[in-house]
Amino acid sequence: DIELRFNEVANNKKINYEINIAADVPQKIITDRMRVEQILKNLLSNAFKFTPEKGSVTLDVGIAQSGNQYNSNNLSDLGDKTIIAFAVKDSGIGIPLDKQKVIFEAFQQADGSTSRKFGGTGLGLSISRELSNILGGEIQITSVPGEGSVFTLFIPLEHNLEHVIEESEDEPVYSAPSHTPSPVIKPNPYNNNSNNKPAPSENTSA
Repeated sequence: DIELRFNEVANNKKINYEINIAADVPQKIITDRMRVEQILKNLLSNAFKFTPEKGSVTLDVGIAQSGNQYNSNNLSDLGDKTIIAFAVKDSGIGIPLDKQKVIFEAFQQADGSTSRKFGGTGLGLSISRELSNILGGEIQITSVPGEGSVFTLFIPLEHNLEHVIEESEDEPVYSAPSHTPSPVIKPNPYNNNSNNKPAPSENTSA
């Protein structure tokens, strides 16, 4: 569970940790749940790693804003209302603009001092980028050194399930029942944000 997985580290580092799901998130998203969760766990893990004590880490889930520019041809061909965005925001050390592409390569970090103080990002970002491609999406980053970073996973609301199954036939594809607000994330019960919605079920379908 994404929420519970990071509650302990948030408490230990006195980090304000919130998960917010916008009211416009559709009740049904067809994608590979396991891969989405792996990406979000990798992004959140790095956010907590590089955020100092008493900082903040937030996961915001909502429909992609209109006018976004995508590198993925698949996303570019879709309308904004058919793309969902998972934005992991932190108040950490930030990443200089000239390092923001390098950071996705395996075993790289923003600079030597970052590595000495916090350790590198390891394979997490590299794997996450590849997984996002499999899901028909992409990861974008905005960051200001000394202020923090936002890593946003963009994926289609409905992905070609046959393609996902071909990639890994033994991993379940998730289709949320119509009464649930989100297939992947459930809100943080400690967050009183009014936009939060009830927790999803754990149903899966092949």
